[in-house]
Order: sequence, then structure tokens, then C-alpha cells
Amino acid sequence: MFKPNEQIRLVSGGIFLTRDGGSNWTAGITASGINASCLTTGTINATEINITMGGVATLRWDALGISAYRNSNAGVVPNTFVRFDQFGLYGIDKVTNFNPIELARKENATDEIERALEIIKEQAVSA
Repeated sequence: MFKPNEQIRLVSGGIFLTRDGGSNWTAGITASGINASCLTTGTINATEINITMGGVATLRWDALGISAYRNSNAGVVPNTFVRFDQFGLYGIDKVTNFNPIELARKENATDEIERALEIIKEQAVSA
């Protein structure tokens, strides 16, 4: 489809876009980065996005989920964060080797053991 008012300009300062025939131009890509407001469709591969403070990731979006790390004057506090992932929203405070899948399995096993103990108690009372 031909749209004469939509134009792209490639110059040394970047790639600029217009939808009004050139009266107003928006920077799409420059040496400073990509203007996300120019993205209108498609997929962004967010394999790993870091928002840093002093070179240290304070907010990270990766395969584990979206994690916000606690900061102190000395920097990010290790193993202390809030995460949003397929298990929901939860906080971790200085836990090492945290595995939410294993935790869920243990919680389910604990529930099953408690149910089995209740059945044994009921049988003992009725006997």
C-alpha cells in the first residue's frame, strides 16, 4: 500500500520517521539508542534487559522473570530481590540457590504428608 506521507530519512545523525509528509520528524534510531515509541508491532526479544545503577543491574528482565534488586549505599544486596514470574510475585531475602519449582514440589509433598497424617489419625480414633 502506497502511503506518500509516511517517509524515512537516513542521515548521519540516525534514522528519522515522518507520517505527515515531512513536516515533523521523529528520531527512530540514533547513536544514543532506539526510540521505543516508534515500535508499533512485532516482537521484542527481551532475552536480557538490565537497568543499571553504577554499572550494577538493579532491575533485570531475563528468562527467570522480572527481578528488582535491593540497593544499599554499597550497591546491590546479593540474593535480596522481588521477582515476578510464572509463579507470581514474591520476595527473596538472602536465600541462596532459590528454586521456586523445587519449593513448590516440597510444599506439595508437605501437603500430601499432612493429609496422610490426618487420615491415619482419623483411622486411629475410629478404631
